Amino acid sequence: MSHTERERYQFVVKQTASGKPWIDLQPVHGNLSILESPQRLTNVADYGFLGFDLPDDMTFDEAEKLADLLDEKIVMVSFTRLLDPGP
Repeated sequence: MSHTERERYQFVVKQTASGKPWIDLQPVHGNLSILESPQRLTNVADYGFLGFDLPDDMTFDEAEKLADLLDEKIVMVSFTRLLDPGP
């Protein structure tokens, strides 16, 4: 048995302290429960986030183009929890 959640995320380019771009997945409406704190805080930064590390030679402009393409082509992000079927 399994349980799948789906949520819409926006792909946003950010920079590390060293200036390297990376892509942050920011929830549009709700958040996947796996990323929420046990207290169900509303801000994903209060518990966790999803992100993509990019190649070292990728420029900020290239990262923005990739994020735009991901926003256009990825409809939902999903997480499937496999449930223990029991004895």
